[in-house]
Amino acid sequence: YYDQRAIQYGYWNCPAGCAQSFAFDRNLYFNKAMTGGEPLQPFFVTTPMPPNTVEQPPMIWMSFPEWQALGEDVNSQFADPLFVDPRPGVDNYALSPASPAFTMGFTAFDPSQAGRLPTATLQVPFTISAGYPPVSRLAVASDLGLAVAASTSPVGSGTTLTYSYAVTNAGPNDADGATLTTSVPPGTAYVGFSTTSGTCTHPASGAAGTFQCVRSSPLLTAHSWGPITLTVKVMGAAGSTLINPAQVSANTPDSNLGNNSAAVYTKIQ
Repeated sequence: YYDQRAIQYGYWNCPAGCAQSFAFDRNLYFNKAMTGGEPLQPFFVTTPMPPNTVEQPPMIWMSFPEWQALGEDVNSQFADPLFVDPRPGVDNYALSPASPAFTMGFTAFDPSQAGRLPTATLQVPFTISAGYPPVSRLAVASDLGLAVAASTSPVGSGTTLTYSYAVTNAGPNDADGATLTTSVPPGTAYVGFSTTSGTCTHPASGAAGTFQCVRSSPLLTAHSWGPITLTVKVMGAAGSTLINPAQVSANTPDSNLGNNSAAVYTKIQ
């Protein structure tokens, strides 16, 4: 939906065929500046020329059928998209039920739910006008996993022990607000911590309590966060066992909660 002469801009030279460089298809075009919406020559290719930042290379203009003959936009068309009311100041670009976009396979969704959301899930709108095709439901989920390890086992009473936590995301989507939660185990006292990303809250030195770290950026698919470490002083009696359970969560829904928690057991000698 445009009002300029050309749809493209820049260099469009591919003498060996353009499929390896770009592909246009399943597009709905409409030039609002002219009757019918389809210019005589809306596309172009460029002649070979070394790239530069000053001169636009010579352009060979072509009609829509000529453009399609190159293998581009084979399933596209020029047609009025039938926006509800695209007038400046109104700017309602929602599609009417009769829009040709739907016959091309466009799937409607609730635009108010688009973008990066805390829940990362698009819900079906509460009100859908009669005549519209079904509205899609886009579910986004990550798969966080957690591994916990102790620096030594067994451990001597009166010495320090460091727990290490590694958080992974198997995807398929990024995880927002990844959070690690654990606590200073009974029989130990807080000494210190470290993290590779985000901020952590912890008990006072020498005390017990909750230890929690929140990642400052999304945990990308197939990436990891860590190691995050928690160092404690062992105060328990010889022969007893320290237990450190931990769990990880995120704002993004998790498709597999079975790997979100882990624990490590350490014998005191």
